[in-house]
Amino acid sequence: MPHPTPTRHHSFAATLLWACVMGLGLFGLDSYSLIAGPRGVAPAQWPAELGPLEPGLNLVVYAHPHCPCTRATLWEAAELVAAAKGQLTSQVLFYTPLDQPESWVQGDLWDIAAETPHTTPRIDLDGHWAEAHGAKTSGHCRVYDASGALVFDGGLTASRGHQGLSVGKDAVRALLQNHQPGETTTAVYGCGISQDTCAP
Repeated sequence: MPHPTPTRHHSFAATLLWACVMGLGLFGLDSYSLIAGPRGVAPAQWPAELGPLEPGLNLVVYAHPHCPCTRATLWEAAELVAAAKGQLTSQVLFYTPLDQPESWVQGDLWDIAAETPHTTPRIDLDGHWAEAHGAKTSGHCRVYDASGALVFDGGLTASRGHQGLSVGKDAVRALLQNHQPGETTTAVYGCGISQDTCAP
């Protein structure tokens, strides 16, 4: 029986090495997507500085305008708002550094928020609101009821940048149906709300 030539040995070894590297890379990406961001303590009552409460449920999304992970959160929020038929009002607070012009915040994430019904994108200058409200990760969502009580605190996605089924989204749906959700606090997956950790 002929023995494999050195060339075939090298080809097989190279293929095996490539497969291992690809596998480790995919494993690393998958693991990274499941790492939740840090969080602080949420205000138990509606922050008055955000303006008057709207009827129904009030959603606040804290976001970095250049965070790719947050795109999925905004689409999920848009889907919830559309399905709520006026019973869910949303504000998206976009972190903007003091030394940047207002145009810095403009982009596809701002556009998603601006084009979503019952949703108002707002500039959070130097992340003042996010810091005061204990929101440290882009995509952090809070829902307050008509009395101003916090009824949900967390993320709407199951991992970074992932659209689809999630405990957070199910929780908001339950609240819209006047049901008690199984979970009212969920992990938040996204970049940090700061220029350094989520720069374009």
